[in-house]
Amino acid sequence: MRVKCIANKHSNLEKYEYQPLIDGHFGRFDVSTQYEYPIIVGEDYIILGMIMFEKYLAYLTDNNGLIITVPCYLFEVGDPKALPKDWYFRVVGRDENIYPFIQAIWGYEDLCKEKQAYEKLIVEMDEESQRFYFHKKNELLKEFIDGL
Repeated sequence: MRVKCIANKHSNLEKYEYQPLIDGHFGRFDVSTQYEYPIIVGEDYIILGMIMFEKYLAYLTDNNGLIITVPCYLFEVGDPKALPKDWYFRVVGRDENIYPFIQAIWGYEDLCKEKQAYEKLIVEMDEESQRFYFHKKNELLKEFIDGL
């Protein structure tokens, strides 16, 4: 899926908070009110997955080689029908280490089928998992180019 970054600061998310924040406090998105996400406004991003956190939906993407999850509200989707045709979905089980922090995952097959895939990719920053992520991204980019 391809999206465009429309904002990168927590202040742009305040309208999505459940309660008013006192400056510097953490809210729904678990970052300070001064936080700036490592994404660039106006840039297009390729989304390799969607992560349903306990409190919000985030996109799995990368910027300058850093794989990150970013709240979906900071992007606009150009074509809402343009989900990759080979995406999978899974509900995270109560017996998993990432539950209840993460509730569900959409994305490429290995991200959804292997229970530790998210932890390896984001938490442990496992080199093989990251290589596979970028391999899947290159496949998706080729699919976008071929579709033009």
